[in-house]
Formats: sequence, C-alpha cells, structure tokens
Amino acid sequence: MQRITLALLPLTAVLTLGACSADRPTLTDAPSARATDDPTTSSTPAADVGERDDNDPGTLDASGLVARAVGDIDLVTTPGGPVTMSLPATTEFGSPTVLAATRWADADKEWLEVLVPVRPNGTTALVRADTVTLGRTSLRVDIDLAGRRLVVHDGDATIVDTSVAIGTPETPTPTGSYFVTDVIDNPDDAGSYGPFALGLSAHSDVLDQFGGGDGQIGIHGTNDPGSIGNAASHGCVRVSNEIITQLAGLIPRGTPVTIR
Repeated sequence: MQRITLALLPLTAVLTLGACSADRPTLTDAPSARATDDPTTSSTPAADVGERDDNDPGTLDASGLVARAVGDIDLVTTPGGPVTMSLPATTEFGSPTVLAATRWADADKEWLEVLVPVRPNGTTALVRADTVTLGRTSLRVDIDLAGRRLVVHDGDATIVDTSVAIGTPETPTPTGSYFVTDVIDNPDDAGSYGPFALGLSAHSDVLDQFGGGDGQIGIHGTNDPGSIGNAASHGCVRVSNEIITQLAGLIPRGTPVTIR
C-alpha cells in the first residue's frame, strides 16, 4: 500500500507557491498561519448535508460544500478499497485540513468524493463520510485569465470584482476547479506577497518545483502594483494589497475557486 502524507510546506516553499516572484522570502521570514473561522457554516455529519437526486444516488448538490477533517484522513479510489493517500488533520500552518466535496460515491452516503490538493490538478479520491464533517459556504471565487479579473460571489451577489496579474505565457496560471487550503498572514506587509496570501489546491502545470516548493499556486498581494492587469507571475494570481487584505478577512478555507 502506498501512503502519501500531504502537508503544505513552509512559506519559503509554498508562497513561491508555484511561482509568484523572483524575490521570495527567506526562512526567517516564514509566516505563521492566521487564525480563521471554520470554513463551513455548520459542523454537521456528512450524511445530513447535501441534496441527493433519488434517480441518481451519486448526485450531490456540491456547490460550496466543504469537508473538514476530524482527524487524519485516509483516501481510497473505490468504496472500501485500499488506502492510497493519507492526509494529516492539520496543514503545515496549523489550520484544519479541508477538502472540497464533489459528490456522494454510494447510495448509502458512506463515501464522499473530494478534490485533493495534489498533482495532477483535478485529482479526486473517496473519503469515509464519518471521518469528516460537512458544511456549506455561499462564497465562490471566479478568476478569468483572459479578462485578468477576479470576482467573488456570495450566492447571486458580486461582492468583489478586481483586476489581477496572472502567469506569463511561459509559466501560465493553471485552469480548473480548486479550493482555498490556507489563509496565510505574511509578516512583511511590504514584501513580495503583500500582507496576506490564499493557498490554493492548484499546482503549476509547467513548474514541478519553485524556490524549494512543489509549485503550488496561490492568490496574494504584491509590492509591485504596476504588475496588476498583466501576465507577470510564475503562475500565481496577484491582487492589490488592499484587495488581498479584504479577501483574507472574507474568504474561508474550503471556498471553491474556478480558474478559466
């Protein structure tokens, strides 16, 4: 049995996050995790959350559905199958591990399919429903690479609409469906990554490593506001420091993020 223990790396690896800036923090600049509220609106047994279509037992209304670890999480590829991945209960930053739920994998709601923050992007696995609690967030983040804009929706309402910097053609920002893994409080508000960063479950499609990390993608502030609106990063999404401060106080872990 292959067991893969997953955890976010310290900022020196992560917030080069798949690639953001050549000016990266040193080990002594690594931030601690900012304390945030739980990413869900409730802490509920998995079987009590999510509407099912009786004609398709696997269908789940997964809009904004977040699975929160109650301990270490073992993941499988088929219900009752051998463990193929293991996730710790908390990330390297000390925040509870969360995963974005996609559907029920069985009619009895004993197994839940989740997005997993590993390569390749879009990897899914199954988790026992009794090893997580579920809740729902009404927030979602949409990033339009062609328009170079980031929009935060709360249900049908738009609450943030802002210009962003994206990856260059050589190091593009990867498209796909992801979620926020961590909200990081950077110690140097004037640094390359601004006062805050949101770690995403996405990884660069072209950089296997960057600055000692594994090419994780994030949304962060910048000390180069002139780069906003341009294709300027190694894959991360840059916003103004004012916006990232707003997002850090608004976006909970587990919030779905679509990059298109």
